[in-house]
Amino acid sequence: MENNYVTQLIGSKRYKLARNEDTNLQLQLEEKTKPLTEYDIIDIVNLQQLFEDERRKATNYRFNGKLNIYTSNVLSQNSAAYVSGKFNDTAWSPMFYGNPATTPSNWVMQITYPSKMDPFYLIQARTPSGTISSNAFRGFQYEYLGSTIVNTNDRLTIKGIQSHNMVEGEYIYLYSNSSFNPLQGIHKILSTGIDGNNLKQDLTLETIISSIPSGSGNFVKIVEPSFDDINFNSPQTFNISTATDISGSTSGTYTPNEVKYTTITTSLPHNLLVGDFVDIRFGTANILNGTWRVYNVVNSTRFVIRATISLTKGFSQSYSPLPQWRRLDGTPSEYYIRKFELLTTNSYDVYPCAFSSNIYSDVSDPTIGTVNDTWMFQFNQDVSVERIRDARNGPISELYYTIIRRSGKNPYNFSHVTADWDFNYKTSDTSNGLEFISINNPTGIGSIEKFSARTETIGLDGEIVGVDGDMYMGDFIDYNSKELREVKISEVIHRFGIANNPNGEGYYYKPFKKLQVRRYSTIIETAASGETMVDIPDNYETYPNGSIAWRDLLTIGYFEEGVNGVDYPFVNGSHYFYFNHNLYIRRQDPPVLINQDAARLVTNINEEC
Repeated sequence: MENNYVTQLIGSKRYKLARNEDTNLQLQLEEKTKPLTEYDIIDIVNLQQLFEDERRKATNYRFNGKLNIYTSNVLSQNSAAYVSGKFNDTAWSPMFYGNPATTPSNWVMQITYPSKMDPFYLIQARTPSGTISSNAFRGFQYEYLGSTIVNTNDRLTIKGIQSHNMVEGEYIYLYSNSSFNPLQGIHKILSTGIDGNNLKQDLTLETIISSIPSGSGNFVKIVEPSFDDINFNSPQTFNISTATDISGSTSGTYTPNEVKYTTITTSLPHNLLVGDFVDIRFGTANILNGTWRVYNVVNSTRFVIRATISLTKGFSQSYSPLPQWRRLDGTPSEYYIRKFELLTTNSYDVYPCAFSSNIYSDVSDPTIGTVNDTWMFQFNQDVSVERIRDARNGPISELYYTIIRRSGKNPYNFSHVTADWDFNYKTSDTSNGLEFISINNPTGIGSIEKFSARTETIGLDGEIVGVDGDMYMGDFIDYNSKELREVKISEVIHRFGIANNPNGEGYYYKPFKKLQVRRYSTIIETAASGETMVDIPDNYETYPNGSIAWRDLLTIGYFEEGVNGVDYPFVNGSHYFYFNHNLYIRRQDPPVLINQDAARLVTNINEEC
């Protein structure tokens, strides 16, 4: 579009001899737009929102804390370190020694995380009547069944071994693979303990009995069993069990690390779906007695469970009389061992805490606590959780501060350090532990058996193609797919004794302290099959009907219902996590029994951040 504008231009103002007259200038205006240049754009920054976004995305953690050690020195009073009526602190000190000081002589601090789960690990409980052995997936172990009178009736009782974490009104499934148990099935808990004693391990059931089956066995927690489940109504039968892979195939042989499965061939169509649970009963002792998850459906009369009837594929067994089975409406718990993978080595600093001592300061009684110093420590490398997942393939919500006792001659000649279960602490020695933690060196400092931190091999496409890192035996877990929560039922202890009497009475302690870096919601979210959802954690549970369920991982700084959550400083792209740790080094067989409630209180103090 053209426009003519008449403008009075005074000629003499342009040059001296110019005429003063009107001059027409033609201006051409085009309809065009021009964006603002970058420096013309103004951002209004919400610093609080920017902080929250950066905090949410950050995956690096920096750990530091304070350490107190509590112990008794009655086992080592003959040591040269036992001076002036008490054990010299250097025998327990976590400080680095040498010139330069680069080696921790007594303790090694590490960060680990729950990396793997092993349902087949053989749990061995040493009881007064002998050793009870069963794979982790079989659940809680019991030593024997008994009875107690409640309201004039003989009620069934269970002398348990692990901490069951159950309450009155819940249900268990009781069974045995080693001997026939006519009481196999689902029972309701009347109360924890037996006659008010040993509340954490024993159970009293509502079941009224006239005779007591002999032998040991197992039990598992079961959530929301139906009337038909409890009464084992309308069971079916099956003819044959066959050793297969998960697909139901008998071709080839098992690879060394392959999980073994069993295919069940039923008499009638089973109508099962993957993820269902079944209850199998033989009426005699049999390896297939118990509850099982269905891992594959081959056809209308064949389904696959994770059980080992043979190490040879294709091995089959037929039965007469036929065993019975039924699909469960309730949901049994599943059990496994968690293994903790090493994320750091000894890259940390430790130093005495100024103006500080523990509550047993300056005592001379060796039967009380005698390590009087308090120490501060900090890890010198960031711990990144960006590329790691926990044992259930979920984002990391917990890490573990791991403190390792080091054997050796200096400064005191302690024996090998071994791992064992907490329920075996009295009988543990260097010959029967789960694994060696440190090997005694008669001329110097003992070994550190687990010292290779996690490393990753990255492929050309940026994906992880290999992972290598040492692992510790961690804990024994109860997981229920309806509750979506891992519950610890037993934990590992580390045990060591005096080198000249390694299998005599020793010391033990709990090496793993949970660092709760995130928390899951108390609310279980669900979505129907085919429904589109976003931001679902990778550890969601898929049910037989195709629906899924999960717990949201709460954002750092957010507290659900005001109590469920975590909060700690975030500075310069890293989370700073500070904690206190009380390390209790206990006598293996003290002459005076400790009140159990008091012992639990100490344990809780040891576990909390």
